[in-house]
Amino acid sequence: FWLPYFLVHGAPQLPPASAAQVASVFDIGFMIGGISLGQLSDQMGGFVGAPVRSPLIVASLALALVPLAVLHSATSYGSVVASILIAGFFLGGPTE
Repeated sequence: FWLPYFLVHGAPQLPPASAAQVASVFDIGFMIGGISLGQLSDQMGGFVGAPVRSPLIVASLALALVPLAVLHSATSYGSVVASILIAGFFLGGPTE
């Protein structure tokens, strides 16, 4: 609900149908990021066998800011889709 609204009324100003498609791309990136970064987090070992997730979460959230900054100045549909996919990937990781 929130992503298509901001893609229609925000900086990219996409048509409503395109905004709905791009929102689906965000969900795909979110799922791929959750699986990939979740597995990476499980493989990072800490002391006493406990996984160390904090550095991965902080890095993932920091890296999610880059495609969001690019999205603000995106001019083509392809750059909007790529930015949303990458942002979804990095935002999906910390949720797992």
